[in-house]
Amino acid sequence: MYNLLKVVFPAHYGGRLSSVIDISMKEGNNQKFHGEGSIGLIATKLTLEGPIIKDKTSFIVSGRRTYIDILTRPPYQSSQRW
Repeated sequence: MYNLLKVVFPAHYGGRLSSVIDISMKEGNNQKFHGEGSIGLIATKLTLEGPIIKDKTSFIVSGRRTYIDILTRPPYQSSQRW
């Protein structure tokens, strides 16, 4: 998650002149195991999160696979050797 602040922003960001991008990390689910994913034409995504020690620590594992290498491969390869 990110927040872009332009022109006017709080003093706790210090003496910045033009803009600030405030980036924060997603926290894992401390209560229960959860997963989500998506399948598209050029990419597949999967995210798993859950507690390691309930109400104390958690994990997030995420992966993404694009199919651009498959889409750019030649449709056939010649079996003849010269």
